[in-house]
Amino acid sequence: MPAPSVNLIDPTDERWASALARVKHDVYATPAYVTAEALRLQAEPVGCLVDDGGRLFLLPLLLRRVCSGEGSTKDAISPYGYPGIVLNEDGAATEDFPDVCLTACLDVLRDADVCAAFVRLHPMLNAPLGQQLTQHPVTENGLTVSIDLTVPTDRAWAELSKGHANAINRATRAGFRVEISPASQQVDEFTAVYAETLQRLGAAETYHFSDESLARLAALNEASVAVAYSDDAVAGAYLFFESHGIVQMHLGGPRTEFRKPSPSHLMIHAIAQWARERGNSVVHLGGGVGGAIDDSLFTFKAGFSHRRHAYRTLRLVADQERYDALIQERARRVGSSTEELLSSGFFPAYRATPDPSA
Repeated sequence: MPAPSVNLIDPTDERWASALARVKHDVYATPAYVTAEALRLQAEPVGCLVDDGGRLFLLPLLLRRVCSGEGSTKDAISPYGYPGIVLNEDGAATEDFPDVCLTACLDVLRDADVCAAFVRLHPMLNAPLGQQLTQHPVTENGLTVSIDLTVPTDRAWAELSKGHANAINRATRAGFRVEISPASQQVDEFTAVYAETLQRLGAAETYHFSDESLARLAALNEASVAVAYSDDAVAGAYLFFESHGIVQMHLGGPRTEFRKPSPSHLMIHAIAQWARERGNSVVHLGGGVGGAIDDSLFTFKAGFSHRRHAYRTLRLVADQERYDALIQERARRVGSSTEELLSSGFFPAYRATPDPSA
């Protein structure tokens, strides 16, 4: 098919909202969420839009400066979560449409001084792209877990691991109760719990959100918070999103003093019940740290359901010459080699940090 016309738009452009109004999408592709992430990362929010009337393609991205100083080179990354590529049925049904659109997007990004793009695909909405994309191969990054809300409740309960079912019952006997409300009404409770969770886990910088960033997320129309109480004390909280039948668990956990017994299992169980009653089809729990399937976080999520989804990413280079030059510059600056940076598995490789023990 001929190369489509790609428009690089910002979230305030009415074409962004208009495109989403025509297709099933997740919260991570919405203008408000992409803008919130751009503010958190001090990046420029853009969308690569192809709309020929029948077929629709929208790729939400955040543009970041690569070098300090006067350099104009940028790279692109998907907002945190699973924005993926938004496609309508006609676009997804045209076999080479996503590939052709991606190629056209890279041309437009290169003209905007963007040398590379890291794209997080949606584990459910973009599942067909694992086989469909041939010109831009995907990278497999482990699995994610979801709870199917379309099955009877007794079957969903049967899918719980024995340990998870026992943990829910223990939390109930311990007197925990869970209240779910719009996130804007419980932002202070959630912010306090999340700060404590980060400190306890020693979480990576990726998971650090300022109070202002959390408040912006809580202000989204799709955002809700589940708060667990022990008597009148806040025992834990989860921030989650609801969009087009998909409920996304985003951030949260228990407070340190309420880890044994923990209200976490009960909170997720309550969110699933709430989501089912509202007619949603799935609760997506996500995966392990960095896509791992052998860490404690993935094990925790896997105990809620047998459903698994492939988590895939795209590692796209728009300007190969500039990309290679940046890797060489990074290698010199950190006393490494281009081979070591390329073999790190990190993308873009010029942002990789060499392993000091290697």
